Amino acid sequence: MTHIFLYNTLNSINWIALSHGDEEASEVVTSLALLLREKADAKTQSTTLEQELNIVKAYVKIQSVRFRDRLRFSLMIPETMATQNVIVPKLIIQPIVENAVKYGVETTDRPVVVRVCLRIENAHLIITVFNDGKGFNPAAFQSESTGVGLHNISSRLKLKFGSEAGLHVESAVDSTTSVKIWLPYAKKGEVSLG
Repeated sequence: MTHIFLYNTLNSINWIALSHGDEEASEVVTSLALLLREKADAKTQSTTLEQELNIVKAYVKIQSVRFRDRLRFSLMIPETMATQNVIVPKLIIQPIVENAVKYGVETTDRPVVVRVCLRIENAHLIITVFNDGKGFNPAAFQSESTGVGLHNISSRLKLKFGSEAGLHVESAVDSTTSVKIWLPYAKKGEVSLG
């Protein structure tokens, strides 16, 4: 019931924004609605890579309004990859991008590049989220709140795919941070979206 009220409220705000010709506010409200809907749907464990990237784009849209030119986001997808046919666990990329913004962009006063790169290698989907923010000491990784989210993703990958999937973090203080995920490359029809 709360979700319905929230979506109706967001629709009202969106209508007001559009009636005032404020397309940016409308896009932010639409992005927020998508994010909330996806995060509230606890039943679905998997999704298409296309939908997962739409969630990332919605999050970045919201943050771009806040950070403007300080957030320089890019997405690198091989031309041959049909993202609408690739199946991935839900919400495995957006939380990592969120960390990149929180610990990379938010903590600096200069433009920061946040890049998501996708590739296929040895029947695995490789997802790398890079940022050139401040970086951090990997020794402090266990105690940082960022570590909780990444460990959660790592645990979900191991639970679903065993040794066929994983997550690796590379970072250093005053340097770049790179988070790499690998998991079996699966297409629609080969696995269910449940």
